[in-house]
Amino acid sequence: MEKTKTRRTIRRKNYTIEHKTIQVHAEKFRGQHVIVVGKDIVGSKNGDTLARLLRQMEKRHPKRVPLISFVPEKDKIYIL
Repeated sequence: MEKTKTRRTIRRKNYTIEHKTIQVHAEKFRGQHVIVVGKDIVGSKNGDTLARLLRQMEKRHPKRVPLISFVPEKDKIYIL
């Protein structure tokens, strides 16, 4: 009997709403990492708080995948 290969499909999440939320609140969160789910956004200046906030957002929105991003300070360029 021949094994059939199954192909797993990975769906990309559309983060349009989350990106718009970051743009709307950019001034408030400059220089911070943010976690965004829909229009719900929280920011953190350090990694320990970010991990705790991520767990809280996952509890608040269990069926949604959060977007984690960094909002750069105004007039600064980050080269990675």
